[in-house]
Amino acid sequence: EVAQHLLIKNPQIVAQLEKQLVTGTPYIGVFLRKAEATVDPTEPESDSNTFEVDDVIQDLSEIHSVGTMAQVAAIRQLPQFNDVEGPEGSTQDRTMEKTWHVMLTGHRRIRFDRTEQAKTILDKGPPMVINVEHLSTPDYDADDSILNATSQEIMNTMRDVLQSNEILHGPVQDFLRRRLEGADPPRLADFAASLTSAKPKELQNVMNTLDVQERLDLSLVLLKTEVERSNLR
Repeated sequence: EVAQHLLIKNPQIVAQLEKQLVTGTPYIGVFLRKAEATVDPTEPESDSNTFEVDDVIQDLSEIHSVGTMAQVAAIRQLPQFNDVEGPEGSTQDRTMEKTWHVMLTGHRRIRFDRTEQAKTILDKGPPMVINVEHLSTPDYDADDSILNATSQEIMNTMRDVLQSNEILHGPVQDFLRRRLEGADPPRLADFAASLTSAKPKELQNVMNTLDVQERLDLSLVLLKTEVERSNLR
């Protein structure tokens, strides 16, 4: 499983997630928005390098149809600072939106049918409730020489990425200790892609790919690009 983090500001969505945690059904569908963000992830966030996105989905056309069934692991409200420094050291009250940090663990791919939204959407929410199809990984030959060679090259390239990004040291070492790469090439491909700063459409391309060899190939390209980008910095 791959752990991811979300920041949510809509209190109705947070209330529903907290309810699901209490009732023992902490599973949700997570889908990537189609709109490309203009923010540059390689630069620090600033007034000219940030974007705001509403938590609420109004129409299925706003998101990609293939996403992840994820388990909500934890919800925590972030500290809220209401005072800002004013002229000559005085303080000024500023109304700030509450923000919650949500930790998710991805489990499997899911897909919805956008052709008949009336049948797909069960409740417009928020959060929106929809019918989804659970996608299975196609059968593959675990002894295939090309598949194993690609998996090994991904492992080698992951180590190169690790050398240029100390932040990833913990997640990668944990992954290596569990040796998931040897028993589960599809999970290796997904984990490798998650280590990169690839564009959303490139990551969605990996998400859309079910074939194991194709998924490994795509993730390897993203990893190689990550290493090249690090070497140029």
